[in-house]
Amino acid sequence: MIACKPNLPFEFNGAYVPAGSHVLKHSSGGAPIWAKPIGMLESPSVAVTPTGSIAVGGTFSGTQDFGTGPLTADGLSDAVVLLMDSAGAVQDAAQLGGAGSGHLQAIAFEPTGGLLATGEFSGSLTAGTFSATSNGSQDMFMTKLDKNLNPVWRQSFGGTPPDR
Repeated sequence: MIACKPNLPFEFNGAYVPAGSHVLKHSSGGAPIWAKPIGMLESPSVAVTPTGSIAVGGTFSGTQDFGTGPLTADGLSDAVVLLMDSAGAVQDAAQLGGAGSGHLQAIAFEPTGGLLATGEFSGSLTAGTFSATSNGSQDMFMTKLDKNLNPVWRQSFGGTPPDR
């Protein structure tokens, strides 16, 4: 499984794929299976469970619809986590954002089916009822989401200088 954001259109499995962010699924032997568009995510990250559940995370700005209804970034940019089924259909989305900017760097499934998301933010970051304010220009965050993308906890780290 690959998440990418090519700047130009490309060919995948004999089909034209427009520029933009995509998730690409391959067989265990490397043969292409499908390519699904996921809006205009910056720095997309992907995690997959042995049962085929897919999570994609990244950063977006403005208003985008990833397949679950429009999301609007609260600041310059927000982090987002998407849950997809094994066929690549987006099932749910969780927005992590606030005033300033939020950038998701990596996601991973845990054994319980929940997700861990980590990245950096400036200004403030909100995940459900959990909020944080950066101590400097940029701080790091880690958030645990349950299998339905509800925030379980959030932790932020950093001091006055930029932390990444």
